[in-house]
Amino acid sequence: MSSERRLEYTRGVNERLISLYSPGQPDPLADIPESGNFAVHAGDGHSHGHATHDAPVDGKVYPTGHLYLVDIRTNFIRHLDLMKPPEGGKKEHDMATLKRCSSALRMNELTGKKVLII
Repeated sequence: MSSERRLEYTRGVNERLISLYSPGQPDPLADIPESGNFAVHAGDGHSHGHATHDAPVDGKVYPTGHLYLVDIRTNFIRHLDLMKPPEGGKKEHDMATLKRCSSALRMNELTGKKVLII
């Protein structure tokens, strides 16, 4: 999103929905006792075609990517961060995005709860 205000609003709505969500299905990790103290998330990057107003980099137009995480216990999906369009012709990898937003990876879990991201 080109508007920081809209992006922050969207993030806030996403976080509020997550905080209000109560799972209606059983925990798929309940049978694994070692997973009890872990919040488990799976993540991947995704991008669509570029927007018509995106500026070309070295003659090529790249889409903005998005990094999403899904909570394995609840199946709730959250938007973690934007993958930056390339600067100087090099596209940002998913791992670079993860490293950049490392403080957000705890996803508001309580102190003492471990977070595993797959």
